Amino acid sequence: MKNLIIIAAIILLGAPSCKKSSDGGGGIPAGVFFTLDGTSMSLNSARAVQSSSGSIYTLQFYGYIGAGGASNELIGQIQAQSPITAMTYTEEGTTEMAGLGYFIFPSGTAYSNNHSATNPVTITITSITSTNVQGTFKGDIFNGADKKVLASGTFNLNF
Repeated sequence: MKNLIIIAAIILLGAPSCKKSSDGGGGIPAGVFFTLDGTSMSLNSARAVQSSSGSIYTLQFYGYIGAGGASNELIGQIQAQSPITAMTYTEEGTTEMAGLGYFIFPSGTAYSNNHSATNPVTITITSITSTNVQGTFKGDIFNGADKKVLASGTFNLNF
């Protein structure tokens, strides 16, 4: 029993010192980075999740600009009728679709893709494994007539 406690303590003390890969081997820095209307941003506490239900496969990435739950949030999502693979997904897809949402706190103002004629939302998966996903994203997002431009987006996140 004493050995188990010592091993658990070593694991708990050693875990924070583990280094996260800087680019996962794919050349994209770990995390989520983008510009919003020309202003560079990065997400705190960014996450990626995959799920499937019947013949619908979903991949999401999300995170906060500041403190989680108390600051602006970005969400990217892909839905497809087959497993998510390395390819480009657009908001105009028929069997695979991409979407981006940006939520402003505390006002609750929400922006999302709405079929931009000049800069539709695209999410490109450049690499996906059972433990990591990497890619790029861009596109216009709207709240009514108000438009914001997401550009130069990159993500490299572990599941």
